[in-house]
Amino acid sequence: MRSYCEAIGIPVQLASETLPPFWRLREVRAFLAFVRAAPAKMLTTSQMQEFIASQPENRWWTMISDAVNAFSLELDGKAVPVADLIEMLAEWARDARHEQRGLMLLTAHRAKGLEFDDVVILDGSWGRQSRGEDLDAPRRLFYVAMTRARRNLTITTIRRQHPLVGRDSQGILQRQISTIVNKDSDHSLRYQPVEPQMVDLSWTGRQGSFHLTHSALTKLQTDDPVTLIELDGRWLIRNTDGVTIGRMAKSYRPPDGLRFIQGSARAIIQWRKVDSDEEYQGGSSTDRLGGRPSRIRV
Repeated sequence: MRSYCEAIGIPVQLASETLPPFWRLREVRAFLAFVRAAPAKMLTTSQMQEFIASQPENRWWTMISDAVNAFSLELDGKAVPVADLIEMLAEWARDARHEQRGLMLLTAHRAKGLEFDDVVILDGSWGRQSRGEDLDAPRRLFYVAMTRARRNLTITTIRRQHPLVGRDSQGILQRQISTIVNKDSDHSLRYQPVEPQMVDLSWTGRQGSFHLTHSALTKLQTDDPVTLIELDGRWLIRNTDGVTIGRMAKSYRPPDGLRFIQGSARAIIQWRKVDSDEEYQGGSSTDRLGGRPSRIRV
């Protein structure tokens, strides 16, 4: 579903995909450096947006720009002290973690307790229970999915009769849907969002000062392509030049039955020496690392 939506230009957000540590993002660190370097220790939103516009365009700079736009409503063009700006950014970041930024894809189980204006329930195995469940379990879960909608609810099925929707139900529409086909897109891709704990974040810091990984990470930008290579039982993260720029955690294994197709740098975060386990702190010399999601296919 995600690969199909992205192929036709619909932004998608997975409920299981969390934001990386906001204050560790390279873009946020650069923005804070700019703000703190203001000679007068006062800034207007216009000055901040001018700085943001000079940076490489990516999702995190867009997020920071959204924050500054939110500030502009309150500041009304006036300059504000740097300390107050940082406090406002902190408050905005706490709220932003819960904002929806695209089509939300999630299971009915994960939707429990949540509500949305519009809900579409996709066709699935609603007519059978999982192992250990009673016969009414699918019906209860389907009820949970339906009651997540505040405004519009759409139930889809490719069969003549949905197992949990009565044959005489009102509001049933039959439509001939034509699939949008893009020969250059692969709609069978599956995604594995990579969280920080899935990456050996202190690996780069344990490399020597002249190791190629440091200059490669400096050049790496958010959304740049990366690849995963297994070597001696560990999965390495490499850039398009073949330089190792990171390593996955020792426990990391790709999902069974899938192979790596392509990946990209979702975020580049700062990792300090004190954040590492005590046994690794002595060897850490640098602090920039990134978490990356990968695309995998059966």
